[in-house]
Amino acid sequence: MRERVVAMVLVGAAAVLGAPSTAFGQAEQKTYVGRAVVDALEELQTSTLKLIFSSELVPPSLRVTKEPKGTDPQKIALQILEPHGLTLREGPSGTLIVVRRRPGAEASKPAATESGPSPPAPTDDERKPLRIEEHVDVVERPDTAEGSRGYSVEPEAVREMAGGLDNVIQSLAVLPGVAAVSDDDGRLAVRGAGPEHNMVVLDGVQIHNVQRMGEWTTSFLNPATAAAISLDPSGLDARFGGRLSSVVNLETRDGRTDRKLAASGSVGLVSADVLIEGRMPNTTSGSWWATLRGTHYRLVRDRFEDSVMPSFVDLQAKATLHPSKTTRLTLFGLAGRETREQLEGGIRGDEPPEINESNEGENRIASGTLRWIPSPRFSSTTTVSAYANDSRSRDNLLQTWVDPYDRRLAIHDYAVRHQMLMAWSQGRLIDAGVDLHRVTSSWKMQGIKTQEWWRGVGPSTTGEGIDYLAGPIDSRLERTQAGAWFQVGFDAGRFATIEPGVRVDWNSYTGEASWQPRLRVSRAFGTTSVWAGISLQAQTPSHESLLGFQFFELPTDGSTLRNERTRQIVLGVERPLGGGFAARVEGYVRSFDRLLVQRLETDAERATRLTQYIIPPDLPADAVILEHRPTVFPESTGTGRATGLEVLVRRERGRVTGWAGYTLAKSTRDLYGYTVPSDFDRRHALSVVMEVTPMRRVRAAMTWQIASGFPITPVQEEVDFGRVVDLNGVLDPLYRTFRSRGRLVTFPDVLHRRLSTINAARLSGYQRGDARVTYSTLGHWEFYFEVLNALNNRNSRYTLVETNDAGEQVEIGKANVYETFERMYSYGLRVRF
Repeated sequence: MRERVVAMVLVGAAAVLGAPSTAFGQAEQKTYVGRAVVDALEELQTSTLKLIFSSELVPPSLRVTKEPKGTDPQKIALQILEPHGLTLREGPSGTLIVVRRRPGAEASKPAATESGPSPPAPTDDERKPLRIEEHVDVVERPDTAEGSRGYSVEPEAVREMAGGLDNVIQSLAVLPGVAAVSDDDGRLAVRGAGPEHNMVVLDGVQIHNVQRMGEWTTSFLNPATAAAISLDPSGLDARFGGRLSSVVNLETRDGRTDRKLAASGSVGLVSADVLIEGRMPNTTSGSWWATLRGTHYRLVRDRFEDSVMPSFVDLQAKATLHPSKTTRLTLFGLAGRETREQLEGGIRGDEPPEINESNEGENRIASGTLRWIPSPRFSSTTTVSAYANDSRSRDNLLQTWVDPYDRRLAIHDYAVRHQMLMAWSQGRLIDAGVDLHRVTSSWKMQGIKTQEWWRGVGPSTTGEGIDYLAGPIDSRLERTQAGAWFQVGFDAGRFATIEPGVRVDWNSYTGEASWQPRLRVSRAFGTTSVWAGISLQAQTPSHESLLGFQFFELPTDGSTLRNERTRQIVLGVERPLGGGFAARVEGYVRSFDRLLVQRLETDAERATRLTQYIIPPDLPADAVILEHRPTVFPESTGTGRATGLEVLVRRERGRVTGWAGYTLAKSTRDLYGYTVPSDFDRRHALSVVMEVTPMRRVRAAMTWQIASGFPITPVQEEVDFGRVVDLNGVLDPLYRTFRSRGRLVTFPDVLHRRLSTINAARLSGYQRGDARVTYSTLGHWEFYFEVLNALNNRNSRYTLVETNDAGEQVEIGKANVYETFERMYSYGLRVRF
């Protein structure tokens, strides 16, 4: 049945994506508002009107905001471009080139087919003396860019994506090769690696916490300020280092320079934002923007209900200046605070509600980037940054029998980065640079946090399986990390574009210097691009990388540990298919070694643990309590392997745009003598993201995902141990067994699971469909309504069974391992002035 559903959806998606524009009726062909600018310009092309434009100035996400008047194609093109600060300039051989219009200048009249209106009177800005920076036209970095670098998502696509909730990280979770750990915590597992193996970079600054706390919050980045969002799932560029898996590269845009002051904002289900921006006074090229973003529903709901909702508020600002003809200075700052408190009733029904769970966090970023470009063939960029993230999580639900859960994590990263790019000839580029980090971090923890489902294999990052016999966890680290890279790209005649490179990273924690060679080769066969790559990557153990399930109490002296490593090979092909479609296929093979693994107990440690138990003589020899159990102490002995094939079909122009992606993958780990699926192994995953513009004022979007369930260690029946309280209220210090009719009592043990069955079962498959409809007034206002999990699927389910008196396995219940949600409705309002 599932195969039929998948086939029907695929056929339907292909039919909709392939529908020509005429399918929506001829009457709509002459309207432009809401359509992509790139489509409108291509439609306006005639034998006498030839338009040339770049995807940088006219990206697929750029929309027509005002309906043009008249019938002349050239005038229509100008009226479409002008609201975006663009115009037309005469080019060679009678062509017209789309260029950025200088603020304050009159609209361009590139051709003499019709005489335009008289020039307007000079404005106040035009009468002011020009500063030297106003004539600076800084070229962007040269780039060979012939081979594919990864996946990209347009910022506007994030805002339009059904179910995305304006969350940049959520938009990446539906790409091939990416698995979201849950629906709302922002952790991603990419190509067989774990969430701890991903790097997030914002304007050259590494970010260690990308997601706000609590359910249904959002990422730190406001999509309205984003210029580029990309995911390199293989991380083949030598300029990035320190992680084994992927690189999420985020770039913010400059403020608007065509206006002194502009304002926009939005209100959605989970957050609201206000953005103001404009041109720096007395300049035409300097710009700034500032945005305030945060939750709004807490202020409203607290007035009507005796509960506390999660909240966050971020203030971000960016300024861009050109101090001279060849320099560009960018300053960026972020300050934010987040809280989350959950009220629940007491253990007895007559008890008043109390706070049983709370989260607090502060995020601060300050960075400055100076780019020097003395010529179009050379650029030098220096970034200085300071990053701080401090968070605390508490849980009092289990305070009746264990210390309240309290975890504090602090990460402070001070860094400097310098990059040089030189294109000494056509198609030949050198990328070299260095970066230096001073990182201080601490991890303090006590107690156990309540979970949707206990992991039960080894000590976890939420306190499960930690005995705290030596007291609460209090781990502090300081390290210096330095890196350098050199990568060159050149055209080897007609053979291929070759990009060899090497990166070396040294850190004071493990004392290692890791050499990481990289090689990428790409070749174009007409419109088809083919590429292959090989690399070695390394990652240093750290507190900021404890994003998986396993907890490691990292020693102050890391000389006993090694850098984690991965070797990988990738091979891919991409080509246009016609009708606005393009297809991409990429396969990969990865091998992991030196992975952190929780060391098993020694015989002495096991004997000490068993002193807490009264072991009966008839206890089965294979009882889980007798195993050598994992400890909090790490060792660099883990290995693994990952293979996969990813297919992506994308359409970027037309009334129907979007993509469909499929992933076939397998990821394993070698643990304690067993080869098992990794925690986030997902064999099959299919996603479809579409946006449809059926009429001028209405846009519709759909996101649909279906995937295999994650592995899980099954719960088995074990001999039940417990502690009892005597008549005087004294807790027995020892764990004892219980008997029924002379036999040891067994019970499904959710806290202790056998090492021989690690990840031997699977959760139920994942399926979710979201839909959105947007209505635009074609002016300042837009309204949208969406349904999340429209089919009300219950995901990540686990079936619990036990053995009855007849020796039969019977189901005793189902539970969600990850937090899930039922059908939910969302709404939003956007305004721009």
